[in-house]
Amino acid sequence: MLRPQYRLVRTPLAVFEQHLPILLDQAAPFHSACRRILITCDRIAAHALRDGSAARAADYLEHHQTTHRDALAQQQRDQDRQRAAVLDDHRRRFLDRQHRSGATSPPMKGTGP
Repeated sequence: MLRPQYRLVRTPLAVFEQHLPILLDQAAPFHSACRRILITCDRIAAHALRDGSAARAADYLEHHQTTHRDALAQQQRDQDRQRAAVLDDHRRRFLDRQHRSGATSPPMKGTGP
């Protein structure tokens, strides 16, 4: 008896979740929070109502959330590596210029961050 009522309540939430990426960047914390709320609601409904479709919906959303979060983390790691390489290059050129001007002793090979 509660299953149709849950589906009725979930329908606007599902529509909202489908259109949320258009309104917000998927990396936005609000988008992630809304998706977590839907996952939690689906998990509760799946358990309380023994509803397989709610469990599948929660699994799908959770998989999508995890995949997106992993992609964002990988993108952040790549950006961090690129920034570190740029900083290393700037540091090397700075130390070379300092050494050529006689302000410091030559940089030692294999030292530094």
